[in-house]
Amino acid sequence: MGGRSWRLLFGLGAAWMAAHGSGTDSMSEQKRERASPCTPFPVNLSGFQLLHNDWIAAENSSADECRALCCSLSNCTTWNIQIASTNPTHTPLMCWLAASQTVDITPQDDGSVWVGGTRADVPDPRKVGAVIQPLSSWFAYKAASTTPTLLRELTDQSVQTLRQRANDVIALKSKSQWTQRVAETRAHFDTVFSPLPPKNREPPTYKVVKTLTRPGYTCEKILYQTRPGFWVPAALWVPTGGGPDRRPGILLVSGHTPDGFRSNNVGGPVTQNAPGDDDYEVVQINLVSRGFVVLAFDPIGQGERMQYADLPIGKPDPNAPWSKGEGVLWSSTSDHEYIGRQLLLSGVGLMSFWLHDEMISLDVLAAHPKVNADALGVVGCSGGGTQSSYLAAMDPRVKAASIACYTSTFEIDRLWAAGGASDGEQTWPHGIFLGLDKPDLLEVRANLSTQVLITTADTCFPAAGGMAAVAEAKPAYKALGGNLDTFTGVWHHGWVLPTREKIYRFFCRALNFGFDGNAPPSCQSSDELNVSVGAPAAEWTDSDLQVTSTGQVNTAPECGASAEGPSATVHTFSSEMARQLLDKLDEGRQSQADYLRVVRSSAARVSGYQELPTPAPPPRFLGAQFPYPHPPGRSHPSYPPLASEEETVGLVERWMVFGEGDCFTVLTVFLPFPIVDIMSPRPENLSAVVFFQRAAADLSGGVPQHAAAAVTAGYIAVIAEVCGFGESGDAFTDELTGLGNAAMDMAMELGRSIPGYMAGDMVRVYRYLRSREDVKGVALAIASDFLDVALLHATLASPTDAPGRLALVGGRSNLGQAATERMYAPQAYYAWIFGLLKQYDLSDCVAAVASVQDVLLLGPVDGAALTPLNSSIANETYGFASKAAASGSGSLSIQPGNFTSLSSTLAALAWLHA
Repeated sequence: MGGRSWRLLFGLGAAWMAAHGSGTDSMSEQKRERASPCTPFPVNLSGFQLLHNDWIAAENSSADECRALCCSLSNCTTWNIQIASTNPTHTPLMCWLAASQTVDITPQDDGSVWVGGTRADVPDPRKVGAVIQPLSSWFAYKAASTTPTLLRELTDQSVQTLRQRANDVIALKSKSQWTQRVAETRAHFDTVFSPLPPKNREPPTYKVVKTLTRPGYTCEKILYQTRPGFWVPAALWVPTGGGPDRRPGILLVSGHTPDGFRSNNVGGPVTQNAPGDDDYEVVQINLVSRGFVVLAFDPIGQGERMQYADLPIGKPDPNAPWSKGEGVLWSSTSDHEYIGRQLLLSGVGLMSFWLHDEMISLDVLAAHPKVNADALGVVGCSGGGTQSSYLAAMDPRVKAASIACYTSTFEIDRLWAAGGASDGEQTWPHGIFLGLDKPDLLEVRANLSTQVLITTADTCFPAAGGMAAVAEAKPAYKALGGNLDTFTGVWHHGWVLPTREKIYRFFCRALNFGFDGNAPPSCQSSDELNVSVGAPAAEWTDSDLQVTSTGQVNTAPECGASAEGPSATVHTFSSEMARQLLDKLDEGRQSQADYLRVVRSSAARVSGYQELPTPAPPPRFLGAQFPYPHPPGRSHPSYPPLASEEETVGLVERWMVFGEGDCFTVLTVFLPFPIVDIMSPRPENLSAVVFFQRAAADLSGGVPQHAAAAVTAGYIAVIAEVCGFGESGDAFTDELTGLGNAAMDMAMELGRSIPGYMAGDMVRVYRYLRSREDVKGVALAIASDFLDVALLHATLASPTDAPGRLALVGGRSNLGQAATERMYAPQAYYAWIFGLLKQYDLSDCVAAVASVQDVLLLGPVDGAALTPLNSSIANETYGFASKAAASGSGSLSIQPGNFTSLSSTLAALAWLHA
């Protein structure tokens, strides 16, 4: 090998079946059947087994070496070389190896890899990367020390569910089986995308703001409404100069560009294919020049549809970590996430709004007198690829769909990007739970024409995922008679010249019938027109294509904006949905007993709380230490003295309580008595006070004051760091986008919630403490950092395990305000639950618990702004809960104000002893 470095990476099982040999227009390819005898590979691979269709990358290697590698592996049946000349200085090689069987690969703590029960003398896939692009290895992801444990566990659960789905799909062979699968998948998509536009609807009329003219076409700048008062700016491109009376129509949906459909390269060469080459206008011009009627519109939160364009940059809080001051108020991705979260509380995904916009926009296009409504297509890239996938799957009028830089599998997306996309419309609430995956978007239209465009250096939606999705979907198209056109280009994320020209050729073929047998000659070539400045087909500038008078819909008078406020936004409709649900909750509260019974019975289901299917491993002892001072003769200068410790805490223990999968809760236990022998009988049997908090227990300055206060009062104090917080790794941030949202989104896609997961951890903490010989019960649980939501659901889901009393510090009084107010503080997103307002609000959980147990609310906060409630508002907000407590066997006490860890503990202890 001459010192050449091989990078061995492992495939993802069934999803890679038949992926090798698919070939691309941009890669040279060789195939050989395994020959015998052959020369073994010069690395000890004894005992190593392949997964189905693994691939291995190496620099400057030869076909002989690829053959030798296959020869060395006992279950390798075929080798297949793909060489991609992306760099003139070297030629990377990808060696695809087909295996006769699939076996398990298990990474070990020492960095080695166990394959089929035998240690393999090969590089650890967790520590290497591919030359062209690293495969999304779950093992590489799972071993990352910086990845929070909860996020790894949620990913693991997602992968298990997705792989079961993949196995079910692989088993489909006949047309009837695929037909049944498509019908079931459509029904699940109807649920996920709900609510959908009414089927019997009239297309909206549009008003033309101005018409631009160039040789061969006109471009009408138009405005129309997809909901009452919800205006959409768009460009309608119509061919001129004769030709058929009716033509195919194509809807172009834009990705995450700040200028929406206007994205262009005026002033720069569009053929440069630089990473920033997000040019959507060039595709519009080239399609209309080939005889298609094209409608391109601004998606929500982009172009002239920024949802908060009426607010100054940085408002409402310029210092908040989630207010970046990007774009008008923030970036389009942040815009999407912010509005999407409010919908989730009402049980609606933002993807529903995206699809609604697309379907109504397709109505506009289909109703145009020059459009053949039986020959409609959709095209989009990146975020536009998301939208084109949705519309193509959900609207049978779309006869041809081109999807670029989005098609993938959830498994590879999540492993690749440590959680996947964190954009509101790309999250599928309960989607994985229902057995859905991205390839389903292709398969439900397997009787039609679909184009999938993939790029090898896509850092958003990896090529590995796109290739796996295509491989899975091919049998569906073969069985149901559709056409699946694919192209994998060696380039970056986005529409580059080769992929754009594939688009032109695809639509000219797939929608040729829509020209009434008279396709224009321009459709015979896929060569892209020159749209540079000065050329006959030159692109228009952003200002040329501005539709509204102000540059933003929600500040434009012609769209309904006035001094009193902006025109309709997504919030206009999401808040109305929430208010309708809140009105129903008010009606339900009129029958107190029945209402509380519903809250108690539905809490586990709504939150996704689950008991472990099998018992978790026994709790693990992590260590113990004496606080200062130590017993006589055992001084330890690293622990400074604290007056409270000298009289109270005698020993500090650390324990690990296991939860779901790899998850665990770390307990720091503060005992009032010194113990020299941990295994000896304990001298006292005391009640415990448990603190559920976000931060890890910090012992660097001695015993935390709130724990010391509990021990001083005669209790064993326990600081519990549930999975997702503390030493298991904080899985959350206050950012609107990024890794901090991935755990919440994945839990929701699994039909669960973070409060539901954490509630299970809390119940397991109670059970462990009661098993200890020195604990006679849990007298009080105190939740801060918005863990009150999890604590309430733990109490409702498993009331027999609940402690005698609960204290909720700084808890959100409700989530109804977060859903109805236009601006809300998005911190503590981890405490939200999908569809919560369909069943109850947080104050109702307090009512259900306080009717049978004692509850103390310390410093409850507003549901939207998270500001402390005064006495009057607090009493009003918790009026129903106070009534429920008064008529039941529990009690409710409310103390408004601001509380620290110590002051809240002292207040809770005083209440406990009152």
